[in-house]
Amino acid sequence: MQRMRDGTSFCDVVFVVQGERFPAHRCVVAAASPYFHALLTNRMKEKRQREITLKDVNVDAWRVILSYMYTAKIKFGYVDEVMQCLECANRFTMKELEEVIVPGIVDELDETTLPTVSPWQFESIVFHCKI
Repeated sequence: MQRMRDGTSFCDVVFVVQGERFPAHRCVVAAASPYFHALLTNRMKEKRQREITLKDVNVDAWRVILSYMYTAKIKFGYVDEVMQCLECANRFTMKELEEVIVPGIVDELDETTLPTVSPWQFESIVFHCKI
């Protein structure tokens, strides 16, 4: 499926994040996220739009999230990117992805990275560590 997205075969939606365009398949995105399922199937204007702009989403995090939707694999570059992905996973109600992200965050937390964690992120990390 990732090859189809990379080649834009049958892509029927384009997500625009910080000015960068990401072709995708509505069915894949909707299957991966209850948020996008509702956005793309209910009486929302986005249901009919070919291009959807995602505001307040980090482009690097979106690249990771969209790739995860297609491959169920995740690869992070730096701690801030991981935290951005956690925020996106929460925003887009991707609980399975949150559960994949948190162990990676815990492994990276130390005295230099902990001060960069917001109270919401810390709460989310603690919640998932208890599960």
